[in-house]
Amino acid sequence: MGRKLLTQITQCHMKKLTAILVILFTFVALNGCKKDGATQVDDNGWATDRGATVFGDANITFENTQTDDSYVISVLMDGEKIADLNQTWPADGYDVSIFESQEDAVYIAVNPTGLGGFILYTGAQNLYRVDLVTTSVEKLNFEGFATDISDDGASLVSFYQDETGLKVGVYDLSKNSPELPNLPTKKVYTVSSDFFQAGEGLFSPDGKYLAYASTMAPADMGYETANTTNDLITAIFVIDLTKGTQVEFAREDYMVNIEGWSYGNPVYEVEKDAK
Repeated sequence: MGRKLLTQITQCHMKKLTAILVILFTFVALNGCKKDGATQVDDNGWATDRGATVFGDANITFENTQTDDSYVISVLMDGEKIADLNQTWPADGYDVSIFESQEDAVYIAVNPTGLGGFILYTGAQNLYRVDLVTTSVEKLNFEGFATDISDDGASLVSFYQDETGLKVGVYDLSKNSPELPNLPTKKVYTVSSDFFQAGEGLFSPDGKYLAYASTMAPADMGYETANTTNDLITAIFVIDLTKGTQVEFAREDYMVNIEGWSYGNPVYEVEKDAK
């Protein structure tokens, strides 16, 4: 009787152990199939995708060619030119950088240098998508400056100001066309009038949410502001892109950098030196 009971218990444990091993194998297999350039999530739920530059083993560099009436930025992959980005002649030149990358494409930001003023937030003013397979170049037109592209490559976020105030524009990348003056918008959100600048827009890894930062002007700067202090006050907002709603997530007496997402919430770094 005792041996029979022991055999039944052992068989039961073996079945459970087999089930655990199957689940573990499936987990390892799925995580081993991640593509280069996909958002990586660590054991603490931390997800980072800002400024990703992973595209296989390709080495992307840039070269500038200037004449009296032209300015050409050449994109090189492993030392071979694959595309030219033609620009108008600038007063002070251009800053060129890799904005985002996918498995078979890279997004390149081209910004004129020498912009003045009290600018708290920056991004890409001119943005190009270069297909690393076909070497085709696609210019993306939008208002203001762009800060992020969703992981699925379907959406772009930019910040701009019109006659009614600060705006957060979410654009549809799948419907880009050279005949259109700008990308079609999925939705435009209004930044609270309490804030005078906004930026740092970052999509969640699943593309369902968008976090951004907006800053109140100090009282001594001459702006109409709800800030009664002489320090910067920054709020982080989260937009639910499915519902079209936004809520304030946090507020700091400093500038912030939104670094990523953890367990469904934006993670940010406080810049105390920028107070």
